[in-house]
Amino acid sequence: MRIILLVTLFVAFCLPVGALAEGKLSLVRPTDKESYTPSLPQPIVSNWKDGLKNLDKKQSARKKRSTDPTVTTQKPYTDPGSYNGYLHTGEIHYYAFETTSEGTINLTSSGERKAPNAFIASLDNSTKTYQTGNTLPAGKYALVVEKGEMLYSITLSQLSFSEKPDTNLPEIKLTKPALENPIRESYRLALQDVRFSFEGTSTNTTSLTLKEQGKSGTTRNLPVSSPFQESYSIQKNTPAYSKYEFQASSQSGNSITRVVEIVRPSLLRTNGSDQYDTAIKTSQALHPDGVKSVIITGQDDYYDIKGGAVLSHFDNAPILLTPTGKNNSLPDRVKQEIIRLKPDTAYILGNTERMSSNVEKTIQDLGIKPVRIAGAYPAQTNAKIAEYFTNKMNELGTKPDTALITSSNFGPVGTQAMNISIQKGIPLLYAKDTGLHDDVKDFLKKYPQYKKFVIVDDPTIVVTNTEKELRDLAPGNTVERIGDGKTLTRYESGVELAKKFQTDARTIVLANGENDPAQPLGTIHIDAVLGAPLAAKHKGTLLLTPRDSFSTSVAQYLDGQRSNDNKVDQLFIQGGNVVVTEALVDRLLKYLQ
Repeated sequence: MRIILLVTLFVAFCLPVGALAEGKLSLVRPTDKESYTPSLPQPIVSNWKDGLKNLDKKQSARKKRSTDPTVTTQKPYTDPGSYNGYLHTGEIHYYAFETTSEGTINLTSSGERKAPNAFIASLDNSTKTYQTGNTLPAGKYALVVEKGEMLYSITLSQLSFSEKPDTNLPEIKLTKPALENPIRESYRLALQDVRFSFEGTSTNTTSLTLKEQGKSGTTRNLPVSSPFQESYSIQKNTPAYSKYEFQASSQSGNSITRVVEIVRPSLLRTNGSDQYDTAIKTSQALHPDGVKSVIITGQDDYYDIKGGAVLSHFDNAPILLTPTGKNNSLPDRVKQEIIRLKPDTAYILGNTERMSSNVEKTIQDLGIKPVRIAGAYPAQTNAKIAEYFTNKMNELGTKPDTALITSSNFGPVGTQAMNISIQKGIPLLYAKDTGLHDDVKDFLKKYPQYKKFVIVDDPTIVVTNTEKELRDLAPGNTVERIGDGKTLTRYESGVELAKKFQTDARTIVLANGENDPAQPLGTIHIDAVLGAPLAAKHKGTLLLTPRDSFSTSVAQYLDGQRSNDNKVDQLFIQGGNVVVTEALVDRLLKYLQ
C-alpha cells in the first residue's frame, strides 16, 4: 500500500465551499508522491543579526558629508532621541545613527504589554552589542528593538550624534492576506486553497524585499512607489508552517523586519504494506533528513517498547521493527532506512532470545553504536530502561522527579502515555495486577529523586494498592491518577492525558485503539505505538479511535479545542484504510477547516 496523502484539497468550481464542511463533497486525494512535509510550529521570529546585514549602513548624504571637503561639519547633536513604535510578534525595528565621540549609553524602554528588548548593535560587521551603562565608542550603530508586543517607547541619551537621529521607520501595510491576529501575524489557508498572495503598500521606504524563510527561500524585490502583489503557489513538500519575511529600509538607513506565518492545514496517512513498512513510513515523516538515534524493537514486543519509548526523548528517535526470535535478522528495508537516517546510536530493546544478536552485529557493521537494554523479563527490562534514561538525564543536568505508572499487560492507555513520556521526558513504569513490579520498586528505591507519580490507567487496570506502595516508598511522595479514580474507556483516558499534560492540539496523531485480534487481549495495533514519537516531536496529541466510528470523548475534545480557536493544523493518520477507514477520515476533515 502506498502512503495516502491528503494535503491541498481541490474542490470542484461548480460546488459551494460550504458543502465541504458538511461532508457532501468527494475530495480528491493525491496518492502518488508525498506532497507534504510535516513541520513544527515555530515562534514567529527573525534573527536580528540577519536584518542587520541588510541594513543600509551608508546613507548617501552621510557618506558625502564624510568625504566631501566642501561640506561644512555640523555641530554634534546631543539631545535625547525618543523612539516610539508598534511591534508585531516577531517584528524587529532598526534605527540607524552615528556618534562623533565616545559616550556612556543611557537607554530606557517601556511597552504597552511588555517592554521590548532594546540594545545597540555595531554596524562594523562585528555584531557587537551594547546595553545601557556601557561605553560606546564613536562610530555607526543601530538601535535594535525586538521581542515586544504592541506600543513601545524608548529614550536614548548621553551620546553625541553626528546629526539628529531619524526616529521614523519605514512602514508596510498589508491588505492581503487578512491576518487572523493583529499581534501574531499568522494566516491560515483554507483547505481548497492552492495559492495565496501578499498585497499592500509601503511608505517612507527606499527598498523592500520579501523572502520565504528556509533553505531554499528566494528573495523577491518589491516596488516601493506603487502597491505590491506577490503570489505563491503551494508546491510539493510545502510544509504546514511557512514563514515569509519582509525587509523594508528608509533613506536614513532605518529598517524593519516583519515576519508573516502561513499555515497550511494538512493531513498525512502513514501506512505501508505491513507493520515494518508502516514503521519506515512513520520514520520518514518524523525525520525527512536524519537523526542521531533510533530505537529497534520486536514487531510483537509491546512490553519492551512501551517503557522504552522514553529513549526517544533525547533525539526524537523513530521506532523501527524487526522480527523477534534469537535467529532472526534485521530486514533489508529496515536496514536501508537506518542507513538513510545515519544515526550514531541504535537502542536495541530486549534480550537475545527475542532480539537476535544478528541485529546487533548488523548495526555494528554499519558503523553505528548499538546500545542493548535488556532484562530477563519485561518488568526487569522496564526498570533497566528507566535506569539508563535517568542516569543520562542526570548527566545532562536535568534531574527528573516525575514518573508515569501503567499496566505492563494492558496496552491502550499506556500506548497513549508513550507520547507524554517522550515529550516530557518522564519514564513510564510498569505495574502488575496486584501493584508495582518488584524491579520497578527497586529502581525507585535506588533513585529517590522520583517524588511525583501519575497513574495513567484507572483502578480496574492498575489497582489502588499501587497508590499506597508509591506513597510508602518515601515521605513526601505524591500520587495522582488520570480521571481521578473514575473508570474510563481507553478513548476517554487519552483525552484526559492530553488535558492533564496540555499537549498541543494543533498536531493530532490518530490511530486505531481497538484490540489487535492477533495479539493478547488488551494489545492494540502497533500503528499507535509507532506514532508516539511523531506526536511527541510536534508537542502534539496522540489519540485512539475505533476503525470506522468516532469516539464521543475524542470528538468532544476536538470540538472544544476548535471552539477555542485551537484548530488542527496537522492530522496524522497511523495505518491504512483497514485500521482507520476513509469514511472516518472524511468526518475528521472539519477539524482542519
